[in-house]
Amino acid sequence: MLFIFTIVGLLFGLSIGVGIAAVITISAMKKSNDIGDSQGTLRDFDATIDILNSEDGLRKYIP
Repeated sequence: MLFIFTIVGLLFGLSIGVGIAAVITISAMKKSNDIGDSQGTLRDFDATIDILNSEDGLRKYIP
């Protein structure tokens, strides 16, 4: 009977440990990936877009 409790305890402890490690890893990744999430227009960020494809489908650089 002690052997069954030991196996159940090991499985329970392992699953709790993996779950806690996953929560810590996911929260750290979410925190690091959400730093640059901001909404705005191109003017807000003083950015430009270089068009590399024209309306007729020909590829050319349009400055």
